[in-house]
Amino acid sequence: ARRAGPTPRNGPELPQHLRDEAVALYASRLSLLKVGRQLGIADNMVRAAVLASGGTIRPRGRHTVVV
Repeated sequence: ARRAGPTPRNGPELPQHLRDEAVALYASRLSLLKVGRQLGIADNMVRAAVLASGGTIRPRGRHTVVV
């Protein structure tokens, strides 16, 4: 049976080691989608982990690298 009261908006929280790995992989220039696929989690969970760690989300799309 369901408990009375508000339903939590977030699903289960990621373990700390997965959050750390997701942040590190995203910082290494992998996309949210690729990080999620590599770790077996949803890309929105990767996004949440990056933001919770104080990181920022890069703009979508391919970007040229200026050398």
